[in-house]
Amino acid sequence: MKKSVVFVALIVLLLIASPLAKGKESPVKLSFGAGISLPTGSFQDEWKGGLNLGGTVSHSILKNLSIIGDLQYNRFPLDKDANNLKGYDLDGGSYSVTTLMTGVRYDIPFEGKSAFYLQGGLGIAFSSLKDIEMAGFTVIKGDSSTDLALMGGAGWEYRINKNEALFVELRYVNVLNEGSNLAFCPIRIGATFKF
Repeated sequence: MKKSVVFVALIVLLLIASPLAKGKESPVKLSFGAGISLPTGSFQDEWKGGLNLGGTVSHSILKNLSIIGDLQYNRFPLDKDANNLKGYDLDGGSYSVTTLMTGVRYDIPFEGKSAFYLQGGLGIAFSSLKDIEMAGFTVIKGDSSTDLALMGGAGWEYRINKNEALFVELRYVNVLNEGSNLAFCPIRIGATFKF
């Protein structure tokens, strides 16, 4: 994972530096956001909504079309009140999913300071389950995996000025892992900066 983060950082640096060296307005935008992630499908049977943090770099290739690179962290606490877990005194069991994605974003033409957009992509998901304990004993050993993941979403952006905007977005992420379905919906708010 360390090599992947370094690679993404180098790509971001090249995307920012290239237009600036030519003296042109940069087509690069950086977005940072946070929110909640809601598990869906069978994943919501044992885990509840949790935290989302992340950032996206986008590079405009056409007027309304951009390529994106995206890094997101999601953490889900164990739902101790779930039907199949009631009556057990459980500790631990948080589930974290870090996604590293690439994809496209399409800005829907709209007049004024507001804009709607659609996005989608694919990448890698690094999933990790912490040990689940009962009365001080580990009943389910933690595990981690690396799997392919798909993402789709939509958002609304409000431009504060030519280089800054605020956004709200909803995504659907599906991790193509073995076993039970691992899918969730991050609902995020944040800010975008154009360089």
